[in-house]
Amino acid sequence: MTGKILRDRDKAERRGDLGLTRRNLMIGGLGLGIAAAGSLIIPDAIILARADHATHKSEIRRVGLPDGSFATLGPDSAIALAYEPNGRRIELLKGMGYFEVEQDARRPFTVLAGEIAAAAPGTAFDISRDAGVLMVSVERGLVETRASGSPLALGKRLRAGDWMTFDQSSQSIELGKREVSQIAAWRDKL
Repeated sequence: MTGKILRDRDKAERRGDLGLTRRNLMIGGLGLGIAAAGSLIIPDAIILARADHATHKSEIRRVGLPDGSFATLGPDSAIALAYEPNGRRIELLKGMGYFEVEQDARRPFTVLAGEIAAAAPGTAFDISRDAGVLMVSVERGLVETRASGSPLALGKRLRAGDWMTFDQSSQSIELGKREVSQIAAWRDKL
């Protein structure tokens, strides 16, 4: 009997040396759960802190911009504005946006999404970012797209009905045409 008691006490001491108690396991599990939840919440919180305009998961909103242009944000989207005397810059932080650009030759209008910069001198176009793939579609006018350090470094000009996708991980580009009425069709729910 004494051998069993000594063996059980020895096991308990070894477990104590390792810190493996129910309490420690519960605290460790709670810590992992909090870290996992934080990894899901914190990135969105950072984006929302940077955003000037944002939509919820089931919301589509048309926003007037300071220069008379308009941005229509798709569901779960966010943009940040940077208007300066020599340029108008919008950063699409997440989601999708449709931009109706007021012409101003002195201040170019540029939308940044991931690695792509889409410059438009008075046009209407759609841009989206989803899982590392960026897409630009032009409803009317001309849009110049660029992405430094990629096949888009020299730029691509897109006209009404043109679309382009750019996969940031593979650096691949696809180009095509579509019916203008299909561009940003998600806005029809407004």
